[in-house]
Amino acid sequence: MDKQIREAQERGDFDNLPGRGKPLDLTSWGDGDWALAHHILKQAGETLPWIAVGQDIERIQARLRTLREEAPTLTPAERAHARERYLREAAILDRLL
Repeated sequence: MDKQIREAQERGDFDNLPGRGKPLDLTSWGDGDWALAHHILKQAGETLPWIAVGQDIERIQARLRTLREEAPTLTPAERAHARERYLREAAILDRLL
């Protein structure tokens, strides 16, 4: 096993791993059946599906707000394009909700 690790190091297999050069996160996993799963998701930069959906909803709502705020400054042609984009984004938001 040690030989395989050394060979992998020599090939550079570990050079681009996330967190390289940073201290290990030694926080406890917590208690409960899902603690390890949550820890692994967090370490991988992932989140639970319902949290990701919530983040998507907030991101789309912010884009819709921006489109509404920009609308008065647009030319009629730009406004037509913005309206189409707004309706597409609103349909996506509707599906998520």
